[in-house]
Amino acid sequence: MGFGWWSWIIPLDNGEVSAGVTWDERLFTPPEGADMAERVKKHLLKHPVGRVMFGNAEAVPNDNRYYKGLPYYSEKIAGDGWTVVGDAGGFMDPLYSQGLDFCSHTVYNSFSLIRKHYMGECVQEEFDVKNAAYVKSYFDWFNAIYKDKYWYMGDAELMFVAFLLDISTYFIGPVRLVYSNQDLEFGKMPYSGFAGDVFARFMRFYNRRLVTLAKKKIKAGKFGDKNLNHHFITKNAFTPGNPTLKLMFKGIRIWLKCELQYMFTSPASAEREPSPTTPMPSVASMTAAPVPKTP
Repeated sequence: MGFGWWSWIIPLDNGEVSAGVTWDERLFTPPEGADMAERVKKHLLKHPVGRVMFGNAEAVPNDNRYYKGLPYYSEKIAGDGWTVVGDAGGFMDPLYSQGLDFCSHTVYNSFSLIRKHYMGECVQEEFDVKNAAYVKSYFDWFNAIYKDKYWYMGDAELMFVAFLLDISTYFIGPVRLVYSNQDLEFGKMPYSGFAGDVFARFMRFYNRRLVTLAKKKIKAGKFGDKNLNHHFITKNAFTPGNPTLKLMFKGIRIWLKCELQYMFTSPASAEREPSPTTPMPSVASMTAAPVPKTP
């Protein structure tokens, strides 16, 4: 993860590795290359972990894809005789894999409509309600979590705050509601109702503040100042209950500390990659994992 981008690395059962990069083209552009596979590899090799993992890697022929402007949404997810579910309704960003949750809610919405129809109930009036709820939920989610988030990717401190707050508020809000009444809450979309709206507004607010703090750290030459020699670890798991409040308050505490530290710093305005405050470690400084002995 770095300024304007993040990558995934997923080992597959056949010994191959799925690797890719998602980026905000306003802030970052991968190196030039013959094809996207070469461009991704060049970029990953700039990172010490990437050099260890992909130094001798070869791309599988004809097995790379590049999609631009991927986020989309449908203004309607249900109508007379039809309904859509999952990615057919919309897509945002794969960072948190929230598409799985959207899939769950839209599938249950479709099921509830079909069930009511075959029970002899009229569902015509529900179409407008569910269509409006889907669009509201989509933009509440996008603005709360993803809008301009790539500004503070690459700063471990700010991303840790986002990690704590994004997940804790989601567990305390939508996840807790689903656990309390599955039939009722799965039939709605995330961030529905008064409580959902409150959580969405709070998440949207702190996300905007983290973006501003990233710009302030760039202006002060402090972007990424805690990327090395600092540990950002949670000892407790996220659950849809009160213990998760501790993780949320921890995130708020770190966030407010940053606000105080950069209170009088003006934010940077240029959309450019900042110079790292702390350089990335070299491959030579990384300790190789021990090779297990065979009997």
